[in-house]
Amino acid sequence: MKPRLALLALSLALSTAGARDPNNSPNPVSVAPGSLALEVFFPPTDQQHREFADVQKYLLNKSSPAFPLISGAVIRVEWSDFDLGDARTGTHTRYDFKIIDEEIGSWISAGKSVNFVLHTTPYGGSHCPRFGSGSNGAQDIGNCAMPPWMWTALGSSNYTDCGGQVPNYLSREFQTNYQAAIKALQLVQDSVSGTGYLLNTVNPETFSTPSGPGQYSPEGQSFVLLLEAAVSAWKSQNHQ
Repeated sequence: MKPRLALLALSLALSTAGARDPNNSPNPVSVAPGSLALEVFFPPTDQQHREFADVQKYLLNKSSPAFPLISGAVIRVEWSDFDLGDARTGTHTRYDFKIIDEEIGSWISAGKSVNFVLHTTPYGGSHCPRFGSGSNGAQDIGNCAMPPWMWTALGSSNYTDCGGQVPNYLSREFQTNYQAAIKALQLVQDSVSGTGYLLNTVNPETFSTPSGPGQYSPEGQSFVLLLEAAVSAWKSQNHQ
């Protein structure tokens, strides 16, 4: 069963179960709080997807009967979503997590957990979407998950066509850059708390020591964001 169909079935089943009238049901099912938790597998993250609104309504709406039963989601992340580079020279230039932030935003806002599955080869399809996950991939090669610059880095001797372009996973270039990408994702996870606060910041009044666990300085948060904005502005002026 395709992931999106499984998700729809889950959504409908949960919403129907929550709305059932016990007096009209021969075998009403009651679930004790905390006895069941579901991890939603590959929910749609594109707002244009026909089932995206259903996920928000039936799974992430706090008034939905299904809401307390959902612990989180497994989100598919394409390598090309965040690892950017120069396709001409085959070199990495920077990481950009905007697409991932948009994918997980509604789940984090609802207080749910998110686990990532990092893809280097998709299930199929040669045309990359115009926006969202996979939109940074190379068109018409059957693989939107790989960063385009990686094909240049690998060279034609390190990929083949199997109904879509597939890299040589054992090559040094693949292993080195893929491991670096995983470390970058891990760094993000280690730098943001479960409630969305930036970690590893400092209180400007006590600059010599980082903020302790559960301690958040508004000034420290603002300082990091201002630095990020300054870097983005500098890059936008063609200082790559």
